[in-house]
Amino acid sequence: MLKWKISANNSGELFQSGSESGNVTESKPSLQEGACSADGECYYFYHQFEVNNCLFKDKLQTQVTNIDIEVFNSAMLTSIGRIQVVDLTSLRGMEKYSGPMDLEMAGSTSYNVNFQWHQGPT
Repeated sequence: MLKWKISANNSGELFQSGSESGNVTESKPSLQEGACSADGECYYFYHQFEVNNCLFKDKLQTQVTNIDIEVFNSAMLTSIGRIQVVDLTSLRGMEKYSGPMDLEMAGSTSYNVNFQWHQGPT
């Protein structure tokens, strides 16, 4: 299991937190991909979690952010680490994004509405 939280370095403001059960696999991973415990549980080393970048509001360019990760093994022994991100836009998916443009109602009935739009330039 792993727990994570993302907070502002200067104020400690908590942007987002969560937990994951771990990247479990039924098959034995290669030594580069993962490991198995003595009781036969196998895990991949690589874990990924999604972050809602809307929580950072207009702070993407200036916010120094801490990502704290706490990992537990099957005996609930823990290991804690911190990653400090100076440039949030360096994280995959945090770049500038233009949402849908020219949203318009394409049709409606007594029980639904259809919309159409053009994708933004990014």
